[in-house]
Amino acid sequence: DAAPSESAKDMSMDQVLSVVWNVATTLEHVHSDAKVVNGDVYLHNILQCGEGVAKVSDWGASFVYDGNSDLATIFEAIEVLAFGRLVQDLFDWHLDTAVPDSTEPADFLGRFRGKPMER
Repeated sequence: DAAPSESAKDMSMDQVLSVVWNVATTLEHVHSDAKVVNGDVYLHNILQCGEGVAKVSDWGASFVYDGNSDLATIFEAIEVLAFGRLVQDLFDWHLDTAVPDSTEPADFLGRFRGKPMER
């Protein structure tokens, strides 16, 4: 994603954390209970309703998978990685805070893109 839309430019820490929670619980539900992968977890596919609840949209690339197959872990891992990128974008764009990248070990040693995470 390039940047947040005009209507979603200024989000507070509480709003960002709410989006993270809503998306995480949605993905947990569809993976654990329905065995469905969204396949398109990007910030531009997250919509926020008037009550501030974030909703995962664009299920056009989604598919049902066999939770007992060897591929189940891979499908879920790819989606978790995409979710991690979504979290990084939210913190970077709205809170000017870098979140360490779990795919880059050096980030755990104190190298950040922006300022360290604060709560």
